[in-house]
Amino acid sequence: MVKKVLIFGGRGNLASELVRSFSDKGVDVDVVTRGKEGLIPKCNKVYCVERSYLEFFPKSIYDIIIFTQGIYEPVPITENLESSFSLQIQVGLIDPMILTQRFLNLLNSTNTIHDFCFIGSTSSYDGFPNSSIYCAVKHGLLGFTRALNAEYAKSSIRFWLFSMGSMRNKMGVKDASQNVNTFLDPVFISKRIVESLLTNENIFEPEMLIRRRNLS
Repeated sequence: MVKKVLIFGGRGNLASELVRSFSDKGVDVDVVTRGKEGLIPKCNKVYCVERSYLEFFPKSIYDIIIFTQGIYEPVPITENLESSFSLQIQVGLIDPMILTQRFLNLLNSTNTIHDFCFIGSTSSYDGFPNSSIYCAVKHGLLGFTRALNAEYAKSSIRFWLFSMGSMRNKMGVKDASQNVNTFLDPVFISKRIVESLLTNENIFEPEMLIRRRNLS
């Protein structure tokens, strides 16, 4: 049976590569994106929301659900607008938590494996200057993932956190303090994620952490 995948934040660089990687493996991929509908290569169906991902109410059951959405604004804590605190936490943490609850309520009892995947960061484990809100959001996803894996330990539902160092994408290049030539390739990262999720081996990696070996 062909697996069905749903990806939130479908227009982001990593999400786009995930769509390609899954499609190349013969997997059907739907995406949820903000803004007007447009072509997303190799995507099966596009669901558009106007302002918030919470406008999406699931009606179908997916084998794999991936939350890639997030906001990264690298500035000192004193320069963040108060409204930015709420927005970054809402998009990066609260939305995935609420959407996860909605999908779990659809599943009820099941013996089939279902995977919920969150995109973390090395910021899920460390603190970095000028990214306090982002680090708080990613630490929150780490705690959320660990708690749900404990809560659903006796079920066939699994929760993953894929955490990477800076990538060569629109978000990564915002940080001018780092050498972009050392950034991770989203194509490589997407393939690693897809391989982990689609493996038939008796392996579960609830926390995959991929750091850059060289930073300069």
